[in-house]
Amino acid sequence: CVRERGEPCGQSRPPESPPSPQPPNGGARPPAVPCREPQCLCRQEALLRHVATIANTFHSHRAAQRRYEDWKRLARVMDRFFLGIFFSMALVMSLLVLVQAL
Repeated sequence: CVRERGEPCGQSRPPESPPSPQPPNGGARPPAVPCREPQCLCRQEALLRHVATIANTFHSHRAAQRRYEDWKRLARVMDRFFLGIFFSMALVMSLLVLVQAL
């Protein structure tokens, strides 16, 4: 069980699902008629695109960070595996040298 500090053994991560921010009207484009209200969606369409871009960038960054952590965990497991092989071979070779000396 190889884990990070503070992470309980056997903890599973929730599945990744990309965020998809949609305008409140279900993705339909606002009417082509100019808006007279200051809170109109057609005035905020650019803002919604920027928020979607930020959300997608954040999601990509988190996915890359998870891949990095997975590779880091794999490297730690492989390191421990080869350390175990090294110690067992050192023990076997030491015993063989001692047996031949008798």
